[in-house]
Amino acid sequence: PCAMSSTFSTKDSRYLTSKRSSSALKIRWRASAWWPTFQPQWDFTASWPYLVSRRTREIGIRMALGANTGSVVWLIAREALLLIAAGSIAGIAIATLAGRLLSTYLFGVSPADPLTLFAAAATMLIVAAIAVSVPAARAARIDPMVALHYE
Repeated sequence: PCAMSSTFSTKDSRYLTSKRSSSALKIRWRASAWWPTFQPQWDFTASWPYLVSRRTREIGIRMALGANTGSVVWLIAREALLLIAAGSIAGIAIATLAGRLLSTYLFGVSPADPLTLFAAAATMLIVAAIAVSVPAARAARIDPMVALHYE
């Protein structure tokens, strides 16, 4: 019996260590749960400049034929906004179906809460507009002669 005894501080430190590791594990799980939320935005933001640079020759031809900078910016922005609109519509439909399936786990929000769905779609639209603005502005500044010699 005496060999198994330990001081209060030893037992207290074991208890606190287990609580700390449990807390750290919970923080890691919560942080990893946000990753699927930001991954699509990261991919969209990172790939858009590449997609615009692939069209340098086309944009140069358009500008050589008389397209102004506004029409070039709208060309690039329109494609991005159509992609985001299609993704938002599909995402809202999937979220509504998933919300009905998981309605027992939702607290304080209805499965098809229009404010939440609209806020998510609006956030995606704003992020897409910001992500596309830099490549679109860069495309509008293309010199047609340089673009035609590009490839």
